[in-house]
Amino acid sequence: MFEVEITDESLVPDEYCTVTVTMPVPLWIAFVQRKDFNMRDFAEPGSVKESPRSPSLSLIAEALSQPCQKCGSVPAVRYSTEGITDEPDGAVGVAVCPECGGSGRRSVAGAQLKPQGQHVECR
Repeated sequence: MFEVEITDESLVPDEYCTVTVTMPVPLWIAFVQRKDFNMRDFAEPGSVKESPRSPSLSLIAEALSQPCQKCGSVPAVRYSTEGITDEPDGAVGVAVCPECGGSGRRSVAGAQLKPQGQHVECR
């Protein structure tokens, strides 16, 4: 599992956030059973409580571990004056995927993976 850092909570898309809703069971049953449910028709004032929107670190970590949707994990392509090449000979530069910035992984606005530490063991 990757460790996630939230850089700007307001930028994290809703699909990577959760809220906790507390309500009486009869209200929950009415909510689940009716497609045209309107909470105002059933809820007593103050009977429904909602937590603030919160980024889900597990949902974000899962997304950030997926390949970039634009480059498919091939974030840098060598190019030459004749065009794109996979040969180092004649390559005059590298074009980096603008979506992932060269990481090869999917991005999530307002979040990033924390840098991984290094471990060296001498025997």
